[in-house]
Amino acid sequence: MKSYNDNFLRACRKEPVDHIPVWYMRQAGRYQPEYRKIREKYSLMEIVKRPEVCTEVTLLPIHQLNVDAAILFSDIMTPIESMGVPNEIKPNFGPYIPNPVRSASDIDKLIVPDFAETIPYVGETIKMLRGKLNVPLIGFCGAPFTLASYIIEGGPSKNYVNTKTLMYSDPESWHKLIGKLALGMVKYLTYQVESGAQALQVFDSWIGALSQEDYLEYVFPHMQMLFHELRQNTDVPVIHFGVNTGHLIEHLKEAGGDVIGFDWKTNITEGWKRLNHEVAIQGNLDPGALIAPWEVIEQKTKFILDQVDRDGFIFNLGHGITPNLKVETMQRLTEYIHSYRVDYNSPPRGEVRGGDPLHNKSYLKEKRQDLRNNATPAEATLWNALKNKQLEGRKFRRQHSIGNYIVDFFCVSESLVIELDGETHNNSFADENDMKRTQFLNDQGVKVIRFENKEVFENMDLVLHNIKEKFD
Repeated sequence: MKSYNDNFLRACRKEPVDHIPVWYMRQAGRYQPEYRKIREKYSLMEIVKRPEVCTEVTLLPIHQLNVDAAILFSDIMTPIESMGVPNEIKPNFGPYIPNPVRSASDIDKLIVPDFAETIPYVGETIKMLRGKLNVPLIGFCGAPFTLASYIIEGGPSKNYVNTKTLMYSDPESWHKLIGKLALGMVKYLTYQVESGAQALQVFDSWIGALSQEDYLEYVFPHMQMLFHELRQNTDVPVIHFGVNTGHLIEHLKEAGGDVIGFDWKTNITEGWKRLNHEVAIQGNLDPGALIAPWEVIEQKTKFILDQVDRDGFIFNLGHGITPNLKVETMQRLTEYIHSYRVDYNSPPRGEVRGGDPLHNKSYLKEKRQDLRNNATPAEATLWNALKNKQLEGRKFRRQHSIGNYIVDFFCVSESLVIELDGETHNNSFADENDMKRTQFLNDQGVKVIRFENKEVFENMDLVLHNIKEKFD
């Protein structure tokens, strides 16, 4: 058996790691031929209730992908039936609740059971897995709002009309429901840890449907309680993850969690800075990008990895693996992430890994002075044009290292704007304009700069990354 790999746990604690740890939400599932074969014999919940089969499914991505953590194969609805809400998982639909919970009397009937007695197979599977794994095991649950949305709506929803109706029209009943669900999930997660889970993730998949104000009033206090009680009852790291939560990440951090999971719409650099780098983060490749050619996947993955400048990062997707993907793609992605050598073992805060302290002001000042003193006429022209031009309208700016040079690039709309000899030239990044841009730069006596990435915007804040050909 391989030596124990604890890189995931170390990243959760913001400790130095040997390589960037990676696991994937829904890493065991319908994209795997082996899983589909098992599903021909068992339904999802039948797998969950059979520890031997559930163990086999949970181990599939560990053996196939070489990921750094396993996550218990289950469903967020697993504990809900024993709380008094019968449900089933329908193929191509999701959770189905035949008798939705929509009134005070419905809520009064809900209970918080001893999960070790009502769903003993969960603990049995965890114990079985711990004897077979050489990576940490993650347990999980659904967050109160996401669970409430299912049991109120009766299944998946696009607008959460019934959920918000109860929330706004009967806040007393709403808080009673969310409170019961929060307490139930504390007990369910504690049960998983007592059985052997070494980390936890709380999935708040649909919390992005709420505004900041509604989150703070109707959900936040219950999430604080949930994480507080978990900290009292357990000593394992907890990941707090939601979808469409770019407007909520500060509140998610305040609610609790050692790691905050980002969906694919949240920029790593900006999001981590908003959290004051006080927690580890997990994310956040768009799962939809995994159907693209490998060159695109690599490019987008590198874009994420290049933003990591300190300990405390776990690579994942911005949501779960989709059924249309190929195992080979996930294998190649995992291998790429593991091979992406970084040196962020406790670097000075504010400096970029790899020795390019682009955010160190004294270094930048010294480097810029060196450039002014030693630049060739053509380089000085380009430098000054890009650095000093004041552009009209919306402006995006990012410093980049080109060989030994640091250059400020500006972008308006989707065109690079360069002014040389008093004349402004707009050069689109569309493929057909590559030759025109190259010829323009050559005409100005500037060495050719080629840009590997033609899609220059990512969350509208980064411009001109992945520079392929550099100044000598």
